[in-house]
Amino acid sequence: MIVYAQTKARFVQDVRNNRIARVVEQAFLQQLGFVPGQAELSAFQNSLNYVGNVLSDANTEGLPVTPFRTDEWPGGTQGVDR
Repeated sequence: MIVYAQTKARFVQDVRNNRIARVVEQAFLQQLGFVPGQAELSAFQNSLNYVGNVLSDANTEGLPVTPFRTDEWPGGTQGVDR
């Protein structure tokens, strides 16, 4: 299930403007018909802020493949010539 699908730049902007949890909350309501609980919203805010801060300074090419669970993962090739 994909709830949030934006570019890296938009994601980082949503994090820096402290609106990522609200955007995800609205997407849940629009796409799934419910709002996540407060604990889950807090988890989104905390974890997505961390991911956004890492991505704002990171080159996302060549991210490692891992067998571990990932709740959020950057993806896509927008703006990349292949």
